[in-house]
Amino acid sequence: KNDMIENHEGKHPVSLAMKSIENSPYPIIAMINGHAFGAGLEIAVTSDIRISTNDCLFGMPPVKLGVVYTYTGVRRFINLIGPGYTKELFLIGSPINAERAERIGLVNFAMPKSKLEEFTYNIASDIAENAPLSLKAIKEMTNVWQRNQILNPKDEELIRKLTISVQDSEDYKEGQRAFSEKRKPEFKGK
Repeated sequence: KNDMIENHEGKHPVSLAMKSIENSPYPIIAMINGHAFGAGLEIAVTSDIRISTNDCLFGMPPVKLGVVYTYTGVRRFINLIGPGYTKELFLIGSPINAERAERIGLVNFAMPKSKLEEFTYNIASDIAENAPLSLKAIKEMTNVWQRNQILNPKDEELIRKLTISVQDSEDYKEGQRAFSEKRKPEFKGK
């Protein structure tokens, strides 16, 4: 099979990488230090947080190549930046700069190259200090919504169970205690 058919069926290595990012229970940060086009940009879009340098360019050129992009890929962009900006990126096919990418929500933060690595690691550190069970539940809930947008009973039950499991956890109790005691919580992932 050719790459395009495998990609549409979710069997292409790039599609498998994006599924791994999406299905990871842990937050994934894309640190973008160079231009991001096509599947490279979709990998960044699949990440939970995107941080880039100010000099990056971003683009989706399939129309320039006569290619039909995958439904799941287009859906990822719609979920992140909405249908209007997705159409702009895909129908025009021309790159946008980091300032515009940040303004439309394609990247969360754009900054000088000299600050990129430190800033990204600080964000990762901030995330790592949070309650692991809460992080996993929030990521799963947002993924469920992005996949469906209208919750079916099975997904509603999953979200209910995730919420209960976090509220019944030691981390939840520790977070409440730490807040009332005005101290930093010590989460254990239990």
